[in-house]
Amino acid sequence: LLRELATASGNILENKALIASLNETKEKSNTIKVSLSESQSLQGTLDKQREMYRPLAKVGSRVFFLTKDLKAINHMYQISLTVFLDLFQKGLQFDGGKNPGQKSSEAAVKTRLDALQPNFLRLVYDFVCRWVLKRGRLTFCMDLAHGLEPENSNKLEWEFFVGQYIPDTSDVASVPVPSWAPEEQKGPFHKFVATCEDAMKTLELQNANLWSAWFRSPVCESNFPGKIEANASVMEKLLMVQAFRPDRLESAMQLYVHKALSINDNSHGGTLQHIYDESHPSTPIMFITTPGADPSAELEEFAKEKVGLSKFDEVAMGQGQSETALRKLRAAAAEGGWLCLKNVHLAISWLPTLEKELHSLSERMHDNFRLWLTTEPHDKFPPILLQQSLKTTFEAPPGIKRNLMRTYDSWSPDFIRNGDANRSKLLFILSWFHAIVQERRSYIPQGWTKFYEYSVADLRSATEIISSLDTSDVKGLSWETIHGLLENAIYGGRVDNVYDFRTLGAYLRKYFSPSVLEGKSPLAQGLAVPASCQHSDIMRLIESLPSNNSPAQFGLPANIDRMAQRAASNNVLNLLRAMGKQSVSHHRFDREEWNKSLKPIIHMWEKMTEGKDLTTLHLKRQRGDVSPVDSFVALEATYAVTLAQRVSSGMAALSRVLKGKELLTTYVYKIGQSLLSDMVPAEWEKGWEGPDGPSQWLQAFAARAVAIKQWVVKMQAGNLLAEPVLLSQLMNPQIFLNALRQECARRLQQPLDSLVLISAFEKSQLDSGNAPVASIENLFLQGASYSGQLMDAAADAPTLVGVPHIYVSFGTKSALQSSGDSVSVPVYFDLRREKLLTELALQCGRGEQAKWILAGAALFISDEE
Repeated sequence: LLRELATASGNILENKALIASLNETKEKSNTIKVSLSESQSLQGTLDKQREMYRPLAKVGSRVFFLTKDLKAINHMYQISLTVFLDLFQKGLQFDGGKNPGQKSSEAAVKTRLDALQPNFLRLVYDFVCRWVLKRGRLTFCMDLAHGLEPENSNKLEWEFFVGQYIPDTSDVASVPVPSWAPEEQKGPFHKFVATCEDAMKTLELQNANLWSAWFRSPVCESNFPGKIEANASVMEKLLMVQAFRPDRLESAMQLYVHKALSINDNSHGGTLQHIYDESHPSTPIMFITTPGADPSAELEEFAKEKVGLSKFDEVAMGQGQSETALRKLRAAAAEGGWLCLKNVHLAISWLPTLEKELHSLSERMHDNFRLWLTTEPHDKFPPILLQQSLKTTFEAPPGIKRNLMRTYDSWSPDFIRNGDANRSKLLFILSWFHAIVQERRSYIPQGWTKFYEYSVADLRSATEIISSLDTSDVKGLSWETIHGLLENAIYGGRVDNVYDFRTLGAYLRKYFSPSVLEGKSPLAQGLAVPASCQHSDIMRLIESLPSNNSPAQFGLPANIDRMAQRAASNNVLNLLRAMGKQSVSHHRFDREEWNKSLKPIIHMWEKMTEGKDLTTLHLKRQRGDVSPVDSFVALEATYAVTLAQRVSSGMAALSRVLKGKELLTTYVYKIGQSLLSDMVPAEWEKGWEGPDGPSQWLQAFAARAVAIKQWVVKMQAGNLLAEPVLLSQLMNPQIFLNALRQECARRLQQPLDSLVLISAFEKSQLDSGNAPVASIENLFLQGASYSGQLMDAAADAPTLVGVPHIYVSFGTKSALQSSGDSVSVPVYFDLRREKLLTELALQCGRGEQAKWILAGAALFISDEE
């Protein structure tokens, strides 16, 4: 138009071409204006629809970061953003039952979103639980449920629940424990009251009619009183179970997860077919295994079905296998075969080479090629390979029945027939023994104090011993040789706890005996050793056994499942605490972040020590010969004050730094870093090895520092041993016992190494001579009940029971009770059974010593976990 205006001549009003061009331009302008208006309207509609999807995008973002937190509990639990985005896109493809012809109205989009979120969470759950070991799945679900709906609990309640926050209970110490709850719940109850003060008004905890039935309920997490169920928050219910019924906390967490996420923690998918369908030639398929679990047999069967055994190869990784593995990898990638590299955790330093080789082969891989890897968890496993692999766990299915079936699947019919009936019986006894010691690990720490890796190699070695025996004459069998080899050379070689070793020996003497071999005594109730040498007969017997274990099969008490739930829930809480702390730790100092994270623990310490003067000590100088026990108390008090000064000065310095009153020093930086990482500072732990978490450590130390001052008062008054003592009030109770032993040696004028610990529930029964006697109170018994002697615990009995005051002293061996109707039980510091204090003799029925050894009976000076 401008060009035509510039070149026009004459009267422009008579220039028809110019006028036509002008009209055309106006029409185009109007069209553009309309199009812009429509575009703006469409953009607004798209923005509105996109905003409707924002909540789902936020959920996806939260879920991704919550999933990444899993690496805090196991290095193998790693996921890349690319893999997660593929999972998110897969979730978006779900149509939610929408009619394809239905218009995308706002209501329709909302309906679809309502269906997309639970479907996406189910996808994530199935995907993640496929590569998270079973013991970590509830932890992931709890973290996911809380992370998606943090409004269901306030920050303080959650931190108290997982153990990051320990409330000061001094202000609520006068609140009476509800009449329907045992006195042992006093500590947890006061912590609950201090944390949930607002909830106390509506819970009516002093109303016995309201709460008694709930407390006695075998499934209390599902049987809250009606009005409490309606008014209390989800977190308040969890805290109630944690405080009063910790034996049901695991079930309560599972119920919480089910309600919050609409998923069942016990369900998870991931067959070999499903995994294969999702795989690609360039994506390794990784089995994360547990000790004793081997997917090789199942994988070989699957490969036989899919590609044939001629296209399947295996390499057991180890020294000198790297070149073989690379050669077979290249051949399989070119020819479309399957290759399984077994136990790659034994070749960690070679795995970066495997990564590079896979990258170089990616352009020319055959479509049928698959690389399978098996590995146990390893902290130095390359993260990139972990993130790129399609991971799945492989755990041996639990249960004695399945364990026996695995053993007999590994033994051929010819191997069973190759010998007489006695050899076949001994092999069955061995397989039962092997199953028992492996499956007993489900009840740590009462079953075994720790996880012992009893493996197929142990079974193989024991089988060779049995096969080498002359079994033609039962009377000629050397049972001591069998016991000795299995106890000292094979299974017992892994055991480092003397009481676990004693349990192992009790099992060997129970099962490998003439009475069991000859059928006079059963292996378990209703199960005698089969006399057949036919593999098929024995397999039929195994298949007839119940699938689920019972405590009686292990000789454990009927209430062991309550203990197992407590241990499992404590494990979940420890892992949740680790996941919550990993994002807080910083390598650089950030005053705002540090102040936000550390202010609560500094305030907690200030409240604990307020008005208690833990940093000073006034000791009267004692004249004359000072007894070893008095010397111990003075030394323990001095030790406590020195450590209190160290802790208080560190906390005060940290507080001043956070307030900007002092510069950050290396010393204060180390303290802050440790606390941010949920670790006890090394300087403090060097002074006293207490609980693991800093909040728990500070609370336990403060309580002991206060208590030892009372010991000093009694010591200076000369009546320290006149009253019962609580060993849990001491930082070093083992030194107290050593001091008592030294004082007994002085009084009895006997060499120190000739004295042994003697004990009785009645002082008159203690043959201590003129030696001092200490009365110990607040001991807790696990694995039995006690009423004059050890007795069976009922299935609904508490996992811990108090025992009467017990009198202890040291005397010569002749002072020991000569009665054989007692059993020595270990005395541990706490329920974790990690630190042993001593052992005490408890009365039992005649000949029942082995019974209580297998039951895991033990005493504890504290009920802390």
